[in-house]
Amino acid sequence: MNDIVPVESAPSSLTSENVEQHSLLKVSILYLVLLLLVFSRCLSYPLLDWDDEMHLTQNPNLNPVTLSSLGTIWSEPYEGLYIPLSYTFFAAETAITRLLGGQNQDELSPYLFHAGSLCLHLINSLLIYRILLLLINDRRAACLGGLLFLLHPLQVESVAWISETRGLLSNCFSIAAIYYSLKFASRNETRELPAASPTSNSEAVSRGPLIAASACFLLSLLAKPSSVTTPLIIGIVVFGFFPAQFKSLRLWIGGWLILAVAFILLNRGEQAELIFESPLWARPLIAGDSLAFYFWKLVAPYPLAMQYDKSIRLILDEGSLYWFWIIPCVLLLTACFVRQRRIWLTIAGIFIAGLLPVLGLIPFAYQFVSNVADRYVYLSMLAPALAVAWLLRGVSSLAPRIVVIVILMVCAGLSFFQTATWAGNQSLYQHCLAVNPRAFIALSNLGHLAYQTEKYDTARHYFEKSLAIIPDDAGTHQNLGATLTKLGKESEALKHYQRVLEIDPQHPGAHQALGVYQESQNQLETAFDHYLQAVQADPQNSSALQGLGNIARKQQKFDDALKYYQRALRFQPDDAALHQNLGMLYLERGEEQRAQQEFELARKLGAINPASEFNLGLMAAKNQNLPLAIQHYETALKNIDPQTSAELYQTVRQELALTSNLLGTFLQQQGQHAEAVRRFETAIKYADDFAPAYYNLAESLQQLQQTTAALSALNKALKLVPAGSEPARDIQNRIDLYQKQ
Repeated sequence: MNDIVPVESAPSSLTSENVEQHSLLKVSILYLVLLLLVFSRCLSYPLLDWDDEMHLTQNPNLNPVTLSSLGTIWSEPYEGLYIPLSYTFFAAETAITRLLGGQNQDELSPYLFHAGSLCLHLINSLLIYRILLLLINDRRAACLGGLLFLLHPLQVESVAWISETRGLLSNCFSIAAIYYSLKFASRNETRELPAASPTSNSEAVSRGPLIAASACFLLSLLAKPSSVTTPLIIGIVVFGFFPAQFKSLRLWIGGWLILAVAFILLNRGEQAELIFESPLWARPLIAGDSLAFYFWKLVAPYPLAMQYDKSIRLILDEGSLYWFWIIPCVLLLTACFVRQRRIWLTIAGIFIAGLLPVLGLIPFAYQFVSNVADRYVYLSMLAPALAVAWLLRGVSSLAPRIVVIVILMVCAGLSFFQTATWAGNQSLYQHCLAVNPRAFIALSNLGHLAYQTEKYDTARHYFEKSLAIIPDDAGTHQNLGATLTKLGKESEALKHYQRVLEIDPQHPGAHQALGVYQESQNQLETAFDHYLQAVQADPQNSSALQGLGNIARKQQKFDDALKYYQRALRFQPDDAALHQNLGMLYLERGEEQRAQQEFELARKLGAINPASEFNLGLMAAKNQNLPLAIQHYETALKNIDPQTSAELYQTVRQELALTSNLLGTFLQQQGQHAEAVRRFETAIKYADDFAPAYYNLAESLQQLQQTTAALSALNKALKLVPAGSEPARDIQNRIDLYQKQ
């Protein structure tokens, strides 16, 4: 019985093709309706700060999308991975969403990205249905198996999390590669029946699916390298269901495996510094522990979380590692002794092969957080889908189907409620902590959220809890250092920055923070060295480049400063502070027109800097645009803290008084005494000991026939000048004149 498997027969007429197309249409509509019922509320969910911003709003290759940025996507890795197809897909979505209205990088429309994920999941589910139909030739059973793939709660993370669009896209091409390979095998199986007599032409045509499979596999690797085990899955399925065809496919599978190894080496090289090397002896036990976890979540998918308490270090410290491996071994041994064992071993092989890159046999970057994740099981869900379809093939009894439908309804309900946890940052992280109180990512990201909303004590609490779980995480030490700096605890902050450099001597963030601190202490040489190391570690670190420019400016090395600022602008063209500093540099170089352009550009970008506003006022006054100069001075005053910037505060007040008085005299000469009075009063408001303003105010008041007020202004002016001085005599003469009139 073990060698007898159903094989899809070739369609014999146009009618059978029409029936198949009609059946596919009905299944597509059913899948689409259920997909929308379960997952459609994800369309309104925002971008998450868990990687979404890194991949989208903070990705320089997508802001904006240009031909040049697309070239960069295909020529350089981003964040340690060479996955150009995924970022091209993101680029297309970004371009469309900006076309529909979002002009700012913070205004990307999440619904479009979520819609892309839903479409990919639907396509993948339909491909799974087609694969199951090829293998068992039972439409109802294949449909129910595909529904398990569509609705299982373990799929929620891949569908609801925008960042995992990369995985969905890669799996889409992987599943397509599997489909085309099986299509080739099933056609050859049919052609090799005794009645068949293929021609050389038909043999050439029969390789078309394999060419398509090769193209799809390459595209899957370009989307995400986690698809490297696709050839293994193909080999396992072909050997299990079409053993006679394995020989004709083995060279193709071998070629695909060589391609997979090339991509493994490429991306492993890019991520080498991220890998946590677990001991060799423990890796099979770690893999067994992970398989036991996935088998359990497959059967009982509740509760689910974005991060499980399965970090590699914790697993190594726990005694359960030494016996959990028994569970998958027992299941595999059981499959060896059941009827149709080849099929069940094939199903088990598919499940394991899909997880092979992330079982822990080969170290991977995410292990330091958790050795398991829901998204890792996405492709492996082909195995349980196939198991359901295989059990239901040819079953005419209603009871088994009802049982499966009930299970599918439970899965749909759990998935629906699980999607709610992805509605936003807070709900996602708080739910994760409810499931796993030691969730490092949730704690760390809650600290980020608190920091961004200036709740620094709360941020400190979360970062300290994160460090209690993973004490050697450089990023968390960096974040805690920044938080302590905000709390005014600089000595404590410095300890964390130093700890960062002990863990990672090239960490750009720590060097940047230490550069800022040393610059504030006027230790310019030390600060320059830290900024320089930050730039060496991250050549696109615009903040460090700006720091280098600031120090060069302070050392009056204006040409060097200009080079650093211009380099920084290449990476952050919309940095208002950078434009302000560049404006100050031009001002110090005597290039007032350029300085004014930079100050005004910084203003347009939404940054109001008191020093810049003051300089804009000076330049406007120099150009005889006194009303504009006064506007800039007043804006500067509104944004100055008198306690921390006392000298600048007094300087701006004096210039505002002088300029208001000067404007008042011009208005006075034009006979606009009412407006002149307002300007003189402004001058007195900011400099109440400014005698000329009182004197000029008195003249305009007298012209307005307000003699009493004019005399009062003159008496105040008289008190502010030395007795017996020439100004005092002029004021007294004016008083005598007004008293006679």
